[in-house]
Amino acid sequence: MNQFALLPMDQMENHLSNYLIEHWSISGVNTFIRNEKAFERYYVFKDITEQGESSSRVIGKCYHEVLQMFFEEWRDRGEKCTIEKLLDKAYRKLDETDMEDFKDYVNKTPVQVRDDCQKKINNLIVQFLQEVDIYLQDIKEIIFIEQPITEFITLNGIDIPLPIKLIPDVIYINNNDELCGLDHKSKSSYTKDGERHLHFAYQSTGYDKGISEHLMRSEYAQLRRKYPKIAEGMKWFRFYENKYTKNRDGSPQVLAQIVDINATRGLYEAMLFEPVWRIMQAVKDPDYVYLMNPMDFFEDGGEIVDFWVKTHLDDLSEFQNLSENQKLILKQRKNQVAKTALSKVPRSVVEALKGNKNFISFDYKNMLDKEPTERIKLILRSFNLNADVKQVVEGYSCDTYLLQVGVGTKISKIATCKLDIAQVLGVETVRISPDLVRYNGESYLAIEVNKDNRRPAVLTDQYITDGMALPIGLDNFSNLIEWDISNPSTPHLMLSGASGSGKSVAIRSMVHVALKKGIKVAILDPKNEFTDLADQCEVYSEQDEIETFIGLKVLEMDDHFRNKGGSSNPKKQVIFFDEVADCLARQRMTEDVEVTLGNFSNGNERKSVRKNKQFKTLEQNLLILGQKARSAGIHLVLAAQRFSTKILTGDVKANFTIRLALTAAKAVDSFVMIDEEGAEKLNGKGDGLIVSPTLKVTTRVQCFSL
Repeated sequence: MNQFALLPMDQMENHLSNYLIEHWSISGVNTFIRNEKAFERYYVFKDITEQGESSSRVIGKCYHEVLQMFFEEWRDRGEKCTIEKLLDKAYRKLDETDMEDFKDYVNKTPVQVRDDCQKKINNLIVQFLQEVDIYLQDIKEIIFIEQPITEFITLNGIDIPLPIKLIPDVIYINNNDELCGLDHKSKSSYTKDGERHLHFAYQSTGYDKGISEHLMRSEYAQLRRKYPKIAEGMKWFRFYENKYTKNRDGSPQVLAQIVDINATRGLYEAMLFEPVWRIMQAVKDPDYVYLMNPMDFFEDGGEIVDFWVKTHLDDLSEFQNLSENQKLILKQRKNQVAKTALSKVPRSVVEALKGNKNFISFDYKNMLDKEPTERIKLILRSFNLNADVKQVVEGYSCDTYLLQVGVGTKISKIATCKLDIAQVLGVETVRISPDLVRYNGESYLAIEVNKDNRRPAVLTDQYITDGMALPIGLDNFSNLIEWDISNPSTPHLMLSGASGSGKSVAIRSMVHVALKKGIKVAILDPKNEFTDLADQCEVYSEQDEIETFIGLKVLEMDDHFRNKGGSSNPKKQVIFFDEVADCLARQRMTEDVEVTLGNFSNGNERKSVRKNKQFKTLEQNLLILGQKARSAGIHLVLAAQRFSTKILTGDVKANFTIRLALTAAKAVDSFVMIDEEGAEKLNGKGDGLIVSPTLKVTTRVQCFSL
């Protein structure tokens, strides 16, 4: 046992007061070997005020915290932590980092830096979960997870006068009841074969010494009785390197480097002793000169030079982190120069373990403890898409989440993630508006999520405005959507909706207001749904009656134009034509007339049946009305379950400028109606999408019900 550990408290304090540092660490050893001046800066003077973070360091911190949480849940509950929780943990850690301080990015904005780090973190976490069995298959019981340990140790038979401080990632008992260690690293490239001794020797030896000594304490007596092999020290140390760039050959991303402590203990202990002993000499001697390594690419050379100048020119009071004991020691320095050298390190190759990849997916059940806004942000960030939900608007058939998209994120990419968003929200689908939405003076990307506890939009007197406007419904922000038949740009309306979409209810609400305003109303009703309104307006249900009525309206319109004395503001009338597609499918295509061609030789008349050239089909008459009826005060509402491209031609769309699509059976039906998909995702019962010259973008609307 290290004799320094046996010193009484007062003697211990006096002993430690002779050194410029209170303890040493493996990271300190690595820094000392790489650049003594950097060691002096960070571990002696604790001068870190100008030290900028590197992206690899930040990524490593995030990765370590994520895996710490994973192994804690595995130890405490025997369950694998979900990807949702791991990503959320990583993002929270990443958000704590000031991206302005990154030193290894040139000519990149903080947003670009964050996005690059986020992408690498995403890769690391997914790859870890895919290959996690390589970690767990050797673990029988976890003893420590990221637990700080400070112990005096002995190297090469020499008691080291300062304790080592270490924080092992995972210390565990393997399936053979042996004491083992596990360290996980995030890497841009795997450690080269010939450098593994150099990279793993110090850490595996230091952890073996420190942890073995720590477990000899009395509080671990029961653990030693349970696992007697602990007394032999650590058996294996596993280093898992997870590379955040994809292997092109498809090989596993996690590479396991296994160190056999028993086989390497003597060599590695000798290797570690040399730099540790030099550190002990350096931190006890105030005159020790820490050499600067100009070829150290891990440090900012300018900052190291600035620190060197500062130590020579500035008073010790300028270094705020120095303790009083350190100041007393440093005041004795005489600035003598010493020389140092490093020993050669042998080479060896360690075989990698290979594991099979598992399928990793999001599960909204794992996110029930999070608000929907957090779920949306989390899933988008998993695709390196940064957006914050700034507003949530409770609508009638859906709720609208208004996203502010971060700089550097293409909005179009978010639209491709609608099913992923639906998955984490636990719904079938969501609709992402193809246009930005204005709300309280700001532009947002709108995500519409259907709701089960819908609210009806009941037609009350407050929504019936003056003039010739017929209320249709309310948008998601409770704004009134109307059809103003006196507006020349909105002469006619077209309405589509599958069974149960609320089409008939929407028609009834418009009929109700039209009658209330004294507008003449006619309903063409092939399905006999509006016969109860026959005492208030004209209702026709038979095919021949409907075709005759439309033909008469064309004549009425023509008479109006021929009658030069006619009123320039004719009385308004609205024709509601339900199931127009069905009627057009059954329309008469010709009308036969009997004509006299002359007489036969016996004097009888010679007659023939021919087509009436003046006859117009129902479709032709509707097109004529659509083009000119507005000027005669006639306005059309054409409704059907779906419109085909044969019916809804370009000429028809040019005149039916208001098109209201309720729930559609297929995306193509939505596209035919409003030139975009989305109606197939609606919630039914009056939930619709409307396009109109009076609206700048396609708008979600909840149609009124009586």
